[in-house]
Amino acid sequence: MAGRGEVAARRRVTDILWRGGGTAEAFDSAMNCVRTHARVVLHFHPDRFGTKPLAVAEALLAEGQYRNQFETGLSSGSVTAFPGGERDNWERTLFGGAYHRAGVTAGERPKYGALELVRFPDGPVPRFGSCYFVLRPADSHRTSFTFMGSEDPLAPERLGNIGRMDCVMAALLGEIEEGGMATPPWPPFRAPTLGVPNLTVARLLDLLNELSP
Repeated sequence: MAGRGEVAARRRVTDILWRGGGTAEAFDSAMNCVRTHARVVLHFHPDRFGTKPLAVAEALLAEGQYRNQFETGLSSGSVTAFPGGERDNWERTLFGGAYHRAGVTAGERPKYGALELVRFPDGPVPRFGSCYFVLRPADSHRTSFTFMGSEDPLAPERLGNIGRMDCVMAALLGEIEEGGMATPPWPPFRAPTLGVPNLTVARLLDLLNELSP
């Protein structure tokens, strides 16, 4: 059953589609392509050193495991992944304290990536690393999504999963309608939404409907 926020988000999606020349049918088709074909990408900087005397690429080769910020001490944003740090507080808010229960280890903390809605050779968010892993589509079904970063104060209102994306998509479509420029709170910069200059609502639906395995 959809919550009040999801109902409002779906209404906003419908309004934006109407103003932007899209249709509910095209949107539903696009979201079906996202659920089926969009992949989560994990970026990393291969030459950085964290809490171990090994570069990231060397640690990946030696351990065979992609570790989170609480384990590596690395971040391309806020380096505050420790108890009481900003990252710790953001996760408490975003996940309702699920990772602050007794017995939860650092290794069980979330790993962060991006849903690849538009495919570029250097990945969806290259500022987070020149290298990346592409996860299987099935992994999207055990992933939480939000619009912009987890540090955004509005992130809890823009939360969803692969089967319930209205809150995420309402925010994305809203940004496109307002000019298509991403302006995250941290690190501060401006860039075209999804890396696509002059992106429109209709063009986004076309791109999503073109997703394939």
